[in-house]
Amino acid sequence: MERILSIAITLVLTFPVFSQETEYEFVQPTENQSNTEQTQYSSTRGAIAPHFSFDYLHGNVMNAKELDKNGSNYIQLCATMNTGTQDGSFFNCYKSPEVGISGLVGFLGEKDVLGTVFALYPTWRYTFFKTKSIGLNVKLGSGFAWFTKPYNKFDNTENKLIGSHINNITEIGLDVWFQFHPQWKIDAGTSFLHFSNGHTAIPNKGLNDITARLGVIYSPGELNGKSTKHREMPELDDSWKKNIVVSLGRHELAYTESPTDGPSYNVYKLGCYFSKRLSKINEVKFGSTISYYQSYYTFIHLTDYYNHLQHLASTVVALQIGHEFLINRFGFDTDLGIKVVDPFYRDYFLERDNSLWYKSVFAPKVGFKFYPIWNSYDKQRLALGMYIKTNGLQADFVEYSLSYSF
Repeated sequence: MERILSIAITLVLTFPVFSQETEYEFVQPTENQSNTEQTQYSSTRGAIAPHFSFDYLHGNVMNAKELDKNGSNYIQLCATMNTGTQDGSFFNCYKSPEVGISGLVGFLGEKDVLGTVFALYPTWRYTFFKTKSIGLNVKLGSGFAWFTKPYNKFDNTENKLIGSHINNITEIGLDVWFQFHPQWKIDAGTSFLHFSNGHTAIPNKGLNDITARLGVIYSPGELNGKSTKHREMPELDDSWKKNIVVSLGRHELAYTESPTDGPSYNVYKLGCYFSKRLSKINEVKFGSTISYYQSYYTFIHLTDYYNHLQHLASTVVALQIGHEFLINRFGFDTDLGIKVVDPFYRDYFLERDNSLWYKSVFAPKVGFKFYPIWNSYDKQRLALGMYIKTNGLQADFVEYSLSYSF
């Protein structure tokens, strides 16, 4: 299920750019055409200009000190297109990033323990100083990753970082580029890579890697006679909206590394909140949620940890303060949850380690929404969501939601 949803999100987040009608006949920049002229020409007519990059990344897995590592190596391919610069375009509100998709193959040093990772994820890239010969790129991406050698209690007990084949990948990158030809650039910089399964399988310390990167960027030119699609944004509706959300989560009841190979349980969640748009692309929300942990109840019932009100002790009530970036039919959603009621976690886990007190108070989550019927700017909206919900900064469960706003 996680694999299908991850692939679906990867595809739908890149759809706004690659769904445009295009014909692959390029108008190439010439040696006599300056970077300034190329950029101004593209900006005024909204021409579609694809970019392809190939990078080699070298790092050293940060949180695997117990392993005899010899360095990690990655090969990355990325294809992006520029987005609309017209005043009415929602991409213009985001300063017109390049949007596309990245593929990554990683060889993680300790091949018999960590193995190889394959990743595919949507990518946003911002380019600065476009009119110069030297500039900066900032790259953001998150999506789906597959590990060949996760933890296994029989033949791979040393892998305490990754407990399942299916994982999330998040990349944050910064590099400097130098244009030595109208169609070619050299880029060098760094990328932070994070992999995690969202506590759906233990162990799940996650794999973190800070890498140095070196590569080339190829820009074949503008697509002949084609321009970015003009997407008019509706008038700002700043009235307060009512929202109802139901969610289903899945996780193991365990610490980060143990116990392993335990059963996974459902988490059922209901939330109500009010939301208000502050600008064309920013929306804030305030409300509360109640969650019922099947894993809590199973443990309480089997051990008689509480003699009475066992179902009530398996619930968590939290206040929600959140923000959403609106991106046409998509949204990037963040919530800061503050737990008001969480008896089992506070009684059981804090009794064993009081240094983790903040996990019993804060329950943030981050994820994406997809609006299949109305878009994110409409007065009424139906949305499908996928999130990583945490206790403190430790993953708690992967959450799938259905919400309605009116």
